[in-house]
Amino acid sequence: MKLLKAHPILTIPNAYLIDSPAPSNLSYIWNFGSLLGTCLVLQIITGVTLAFHYVSSVDLAFSSVEHLTRDVTNGWLIRFLHANGAAFFFIFVYLHIGKAIYYGSYRSPRVLLWSIGVVIFLVMIVTAFLGYVLPFHQMSYWAGAVITNLLSALPWIGKDLVEFSDLEKILIYSSVLPTIGTVNSKALHRATLRTENDKRDALNISYSFLSMLMGLIDGDGYLSITKTPAGYIRIQLIISLDMRELDLIKYIHSVLKVGRVDRFPKINTVKLVISRTDLQIIVFPLILHHNLYFLTDTRRAQFDKVMFILLNGIKKYSELPIVIPVYNKLPETAKGYTKLPFFLNWIVGFTMTLDNPLKLKSTKNMLSKI
Repeated sequence: MKLLKAHPILTIPNAYLIDSPAPSNLSYIWNFGSLLGTCLVLQIITGVTLAFHYVSSVDLAFSSVEHLTRDVTNGWLIRFLHANGAAFFFIFVYLHIGKAIYYGSYRSPRVLLWSIGVVIFLVMIVTAFLGYVLPFHQMSYWAGAVITNLLSALPWIGKDLVEFSDLEKILIYSSVLPTIGTVNSKALHRATLRTENDKRDALNISYSFLSMLMGLIDGDGYLSITKTPAGYIRIQLIISLDMRELDLIKYIHSVLKVGRVDRFPKINTVKLVISRTDLQIIVFPLILHHNLYFLTDTRRAQFDKVMFILLNGIKKYSELPIVIPVYNKLPETAKGYTKLPFFLNWIVGFTMTLDNPLKLKSTKNMLSKI
């Protein structure tokens, strides 16, 4: 005991933890402050650990959390410690506030102390909300929607803020998909409807699905650029598979919500056909938004040609130039391909239907080139 009081360093914890004067009515409810400190330390440690694996992206946030939970050693434990630690944090805060109100700790001379506590409590609420939306799953989305609608409680301007058409884009969406080129006048009305409805849903399509779709189009699809009887250009994206892959085509159609499914029983083929308008409004803007591109020479050349037509407003087939500029350059080395963020999902889509001998030959050529 003499050492605790004489040592220059040990005297500090001794004065606060052992010899600190305390009121005679001290009880266990005075422990909530220290419990809150314990919860804070737990949240910081687990939060920093989770941040090592978290990807701050609308497209990859949910996947990164699932990877952390399922693949990282004891990742599930760290995540649930963090989630339940936040819940206990607020439980102890409410008990701590209740104790302070019961004993009148908000009265003079502790008004400043109480005010600081209120500020800390408000900061906790904001921090908890931001943390809750980080996984970007359905509960996160609707939590964000509910909290942003709390702005309607503001007098005079609250309701207008919530109903303001651009507010939702600012708070929820990182960007609005731009239309590529000028939409044909006959399809203008339908394009406007898609701008209001389908583009919002399209932004929620996962990055992994779109990466897989790029590989599937590279292997089993093509961009059709044909000449109409009147000499105009017709553009379509077509994914052609065996009739046994009908469920796959239907699934892609249900996710993209564009195009039509055509069946050809006589040749045992099913096709997903996406029109020029849908390519301009949904598909190509999504590809550019996620910085995706085709990896085979044929499909890349078709994409470059279509983009050149759309961006330059070319209508007549005879107006097409011989040389088309390249929009995306492919990696020069095999390591460059493997470092592409979408490469693994692209491989899944590209090798999805290898029962076709021609496809298998194309796959072998592609992989040997890579």
